[in-house]
Amino acid sequence: MDDFEGSTRPSAGFQLAEALAYARQQSGYSRGDLAKQMGYQNLSRGGQQIQRWEAGDKLPPEERIVLLGRALDLPIMDLLNLRDQDAKQRAQDREAQLALLRRGEAGHRADFRLLQQHYGLLMKTYQAFTRPPVWAEVKIGDAGIVLAYLGAQSFFLGDLLYAWSQNRMSTTCEACGGRFRLLRLAGSPLSGRHQIDGFCIDCGQSDQRRLVKTGTLLAYSQAQKVGMLDHPSRRPTRASLIDLTDAMMESHWSLPQVLASLGVSTPAIQLTTPQGDLLASYDPLRTELTLDKNQASVCFKLWFGPTPIPNSEVTYLEDCWGEAYSGGRPVIGQLSPPRAGSWRGQTRVIFPGESGEAWHQSRGLLYDPQGRVRGVTSGALPSPVLIWLVRWLAGESGAT
Repeated sequence: MDDFEGSTRPSAGFQLAEALAYARQQSGYSRGDLAKQMGYQNLSRGGQQIQRWEAGDKLPPEERIVLLGRALDLPIMDLLNLRDQDAKQRAQDREAQLALLRRGEAGHRADFRLLQQHYGLLMKTYQAFTRPPVWAEVKIGDAGIVLAYLGAQSFFLGDLLYAWSQNRMSTTCEACGGRFRLLRLAGSPLSGRHQIDGFCIDCGQSDQRRLVKTGTLLAYSQAQKVGMLDHPSRRPTRASLIDLTDAMMESHWSLPQVLASLGVSTPAIQLTTPQGDLLASYDPLRTELTLDKNQASVCFKLWFGPTPIPNSEVTYLEDCWGEAYSGGRPVIGQLSPPRAGSWRGQTRVIFPGESGEAWHQSRGLLYDPQGRVRGVTSGALPSPVLIWLVRWLAGESGAT
């Protein structure tokens, strides 16, 4: 394969793509010419296939490797070896990416475990959540109702506690017949298929597979729509009634911070690199952030004391709509207003400065403006802590 020494050094997992693109260009073939040499009847379709191989979007099957080698006068065994190496590297990359997503998901769902663990305490004090509205507005992962084609309604901590106090967002536990508290309900009102997250307050079961409820999924969902807490900051506007998934400001509190204010010692929340190295650790009870790099401490007590400072810096919650995964055909996720794709939940938007570009946190992963994962959280960080960390990371990388 000495013919490829003059080309740009290929990236891991894309060696075959680089080699094919370089060899075709050296031969003077267009993609249509190469498709013709390979025996494609439909040259346009063949050229599109070759473009995918050269872009690294797909690996050509072995029978196509043979035709490529003959058409480009390249050793077939060398091409097969490159294909095998790329396939192995891509499999490793996929596994690493899945492992990263699993870590992020575990941190994203940490609040669900805390809600189950401290359900009794929170229910005894839920009325206090109407006094400091920043408590009521704490976002709990993907808590809410998501109905295909009709849209989604997010539930905040105050919404959930009030709903549970009214025996809403609840169903019958499949295991013991007790009271199963729902955190998330997602499904299709047409087919009735759905998934739920939650826990039974009687037996602790959390593996509920279906709603034990008569009537349609739509009828059940409509019955769960609790009114916003009777606080001026929580009363819905006409606009919010039209689309309850639009961007909104987020409380600077988090569930671990609320529990800490109630005297509960919760585990420290860690921020780690994608490789698993510790970047920082936040203790909600002490309101202290420790940077592992130099053991410096940053105290956030003023944000969460008896007279917290004004909520001047906040993050924003924004819709996160996924791509359509139906054979390339568009999938309608919401009819009014129209949204294409599937609703994945809400992402937190963080600005490191007035002129800075937006960072995002989605499902436990913190992304920089270039879309690279810069950190993984083991739980929900309060907004002031997250904003501080983003500024620190942006400064470390020289970003504005």
